Amino acid sequence: MSPDDLRKAIIQLVEGLIPETAQVATVISVNKVKQTALCRLFDVDKTELFDVRLAADGSGNNDFVIYPQVNSTVLVATIQNSTNAHYIIKCSKVESIDLRGDNFGGIVKLAELEQNFEAVKDYLKNLETAIKNGFNAVGVSSAANGPAAAQSFYSAVQSLTLQFTNMENKEVKHG
Repeated sequence: MSPDDLRKAIIQLVEGLIPETAQVATVISVNKVKQTALCRLFDVDKTELFDVRLAADGSGNNDFVIYPQVNSTVLVATIQNSTNAHYIIKCSKVESIDLRGDNFGGIVKLAELEQNFEAVKDYLKNLETAIKNGFNAVGVSSAANGPAAAQSFYSAVQSLTLQFTNMENKEVKHG
């Protein structure tokens, strides 16, 4: 029996007796569909662990998933003392987080939302001023100044713009 065969036989005999452990690894790739990662341990052999779970049940259909960045450091634990079932319990860098899927897009960033509402308020104030200026241009005799007032109003309104900044935080998704 070769040393490698002996090693495998011993592991098979004591696998259920080995206490669960956690090991440090590097993320090589992430599969968002399967909610798994390929990780390389920091051990002497640079052992690669395939289909390391990113979520509890391994079904690929979980409500809460943290996706680690490729090349980040993770802590990988074994599942029920198995030599081929693992999950990530901690990661040094997060690519994204899904909360109940991604149907609703990213979480809204409060500061950007407030800026956008301020932009709406400013736009409405400017629109009010444009309307007042347009009506003032009509003067007392709307029949005589109607077309000029209308043109003044349309020009003032057309020059107004309303722009929203991107409020979505694409790093955290929900839905």
